[in-house]
Amino acid sequence: MAINRFPEFFDSYQREDIRQPFITNKVEEITDKVSGIEDFFERIDKKFINVKKYNDYIDDIINELDNLKIK
Repeated sequence: MAINRFPEFFDSYQREDIRQPFITNKVEEITDKVSGIEDFFERIDKKFINVKKYNDYIDDIINELDNLKIK
């Protein structure tokens, strides 16, 4: 009803995607996690890394990215 009464307003109005704040926060979190990957390789004298912990960390990042998909 409001759209019919004020079509010029709604034609010129650009609404912000309500997911935008959520997406922005998630992207920042994921960026921090990606930069944390280098922590696994931080020390040069460390010959071994915890492979399970590293793989779980990567899987977590992938899951976070997957959750951003529009379904």
